[in-house]
Amino acid sequence: MPENSPTHALARAFAALAPERPLALWGSSSMEGGLGTEHTPRPVYVHEELANAMNPIPVTNLAYGAQFSGHTTILRGLDTPFVHIPEGYRGGRVKVRVDADVPGMWSFTCHGRLSSGASGTLTGTPENQWFFESDGGPATSGEFTSSWKATTETWRHVVWTGKNNIVQRERVLSDVERLVAAARTPETDAIVLGQWVTKNDLDAPEKIKAIHAVNAAQRAAYGARFVDVQALLTSEEALRAEPIASLKLQGRTETRTELDQGIVPTPLRGSDGIHLSGWGNLLVSWALIEKMKELKWMA
Repeated sequence: MPENSPTHALARAFAALAPERPLALWGSSSMEGGLGTEHTPRPVYVHEELANAMNPIPVTNLAYGAQFSGHTTILRGLDTPFVHIPEGYRGGRVKVRVDADVPGMWSFTCHGRLSSGASGTLTGTPENQWFFESDGGPATSGEFTSSWKATTETWRHVVWTGKNNIVQRERVLSDVERLVAAARTPETDAIVLGQWVTKNDLDAPEKIKAIHAVNAAQRAAYGARFVDVQALLTSEEALRAEPIASLKLQGRTETRTELDQGIVPTPLRGSDGIHLSGWGNLLVSWALIEKMKELKWMA
């Protein structure tokens, strides 16, 4: 059928009217918000900046602090750990054993369904314990599949996970690769954010090596769909970027020293030396929005 036929023209018209697909954000504390309340006149969080820029397209933040890349693959429904429910369970919150190679985390919470039939919520605790609570009634042991697997199947994705287990280089690379591959069209529907060196990392040379190695591998693998956060936060060009130009960071002696060390300048990071401040979040948000425009995710 000729591309200039009335049928094709009608199809293009309907495509133009079709709503854009929702966006899912995956990761840990940086994507969750970091210390976005610090330094800026108002709190700045990546997910809120993206939601404002993409409105009315829905943006769902599925990041939870302290998580490993393996927690993200469970949330995404790519890993389906077996959950051992105590015999005689009739409902309520119960301690369970989970066959997973990641620990129970205080921040982990995920609704899903057991292969035995019951649905419910799997949560973790600081003491590396797991709990399950059915949506109502009894449940028996089975493989747990996150509800987000089906919900986000046709969505677009931004993946920013792996810093908390970055020394497991191959595991992080594999988990992120699987998260990207799970997108409806991996070549167009996923953006990957790299990791960055914090002030606290200066005492962990192996972690710094791992950060640079993972960034290099992901830059090569994802090309235009990769946002090099380390370069973004520590480059001369970034210091003059529109969102933070008013800070005049390039003229500060402290900034020069920090850049020579390869770490993020003080105003861009929070007081804990680990997370980004409101200014850091603003710069990352700006870079992401520019990337989404480049990839035609938004106008």
